Amino acid sequence: LMNETALAIDWYYMVAKFKWSLLLKTGWAPIFFQSWALVGTDMHLRHPDKIWTDCTELPGIGRVHSSLEMQDMKPAEAMAYWEKLVKVLDSVSEDDAHRCPLAYAHVASVLAFSQVDEDTADFS
Repeated sequence: LMNETALAIDWYYMVAKFKWSLLLKTGWAPIFFQSWALVGTDMHLRHPDKIWTDCTELPGIGRVHSSLEMQDMKPAEAMAYWEKLVKVLDSVSEDDAHRCPLAYAHVASVLAFSQVDEDTADFS
């Protein structure tokens, strides 16, 4: 059983108070983001009236690409985009996180599941 009020409070602290770059560095990001995806899907199915649309553009990145769009990028383009994502997450402010929580969570999850090096950029 899930207490939706507690979930909202936990979501606030995870999105607004913690640096996602720290989650990535410590290895906790894949665990949190997979859990949130599962909870989000369940909430979407059970409470469609509580769904909102988040930002589609972020400062320093521009339009936030979907995972499928990123898989179709050429290696040089993917590497440049990945570097932008890292810079944005390292400097995200609390106000920005409040305005666009899902967009920043998406960026963090992309970084958590990406394997990028100088020779190959792979967003799979």
